[in-house]
Amino acid sequence: MDESEIGIKRDDLDAVGLLYQCIKELFMEQNPEKDETLLEQFDDHVKHVMHDLSSKLAENEETAFKIVQVLKVKLNLSDIQNYNDFS
Repeated sequence: MDESEIGIKRDDLDAVGLLYQCIKELFMEQNPEKDETLLEQFDDHVKHVMHDLSSKLAENEETAFKIVQVLKVKLNLSDIQNYNDFS
């Protein structure tokens, strides 16, 4: 794998968005007034995870390190336990 292949792709973010949307639809059946709160939590979560990735990639040039960090981010993006209203 060369360095140009390391990263989060649009498809990765689309998959997380789809997961969020599916869970939100289920949750909204029980508590429809939380829509804005859930959207804010999702947005904050994505921003935090991506900022964390940027910081870690900036501090280390090793390709193996970058690959591990990107894989961790892909897992963290789909970690819905970070949404207080989902858990």
